[in-house]
Amino acid sequence: MRTKALVLSAAICAGGIATSMAQVFSENAVGYYTLQLPQGFTMIANQFNNGDNNLNTILPFDDSLIGAELIKWDVAGQTFMAADSFFGSAFQGWVDVNYVPTATTLVPGEGAFINMPSAADVTMVGEVPQGQLTVVIPPLFSIISQPTPQALAFNADPQPVPASIGDQILFWDNTPGAQGYERSLDYFGPDFGGWVDYLYVPVDPTPEIGESVFYNSAAATDVPWTRDFDVNQP
Repeated sequence: MRTKALVLSAAICAGGIATSMAQVFSENAVGYYTLQLPQGFTMIANQFNNGDNNLNTILPFDDSLIGAELIKWDVAGQTFMAADSFFGSAFQGWVDVNYVPTATTLVPGEGAFINMPSAADVTMVGEVPQGQLTVVIPPLFSIISQPTPQALAFNADPQPVPASIGDQILFWDNTPGAQGYERSLDYFGPDFGGWVDYLYVPVDPTPEIGESVFYNSAAATDVPWTRDFDVNQP
């Protein structure tokens, strides 16, 4: 998946955070990134806070994208939830299976599949989460993302994902003609290279800005993954 642009602004100062936040000097920062989505399925993330983070707030599509679907994962049932569908402005935007405006939200740290009827650039807008941010990783499969708009490896110091031996990460290949899961990345522990690919070569699992992944946790209980973020710090 490609992220076209990332811009943060605060008062009259602005700067990109993909590589540096040195030009941003505000306690609160708002911004956007634009996802270049092909026709078909992509795993996305909303890494801003925008009102209630309801789909009709964060994904106000125009009528050219009628037929788009968003599908979240049910952790308790270990299955996909019923899809929310975009029915256009004449039918109240995003609706659930009962054809009423959806109550579905997508908050920082979560993720979902979006199924696009045609290729489009989709812009996510909102306030950048800051402070001590925690993503709870439950046992078995869940869809997670970075809680901030950063292309930062899950094993990045000083606050990596607290992985357990046997954990797996699955990225989705949204390339037209591919549309499938990539080979899993597996956690073998610090004595065996940490995260490794299918050839047992150490890797740094790094989602792009606005991308989510499937995470299969081998832990028996919820694992809190905490990261501290301040746009004023490089």
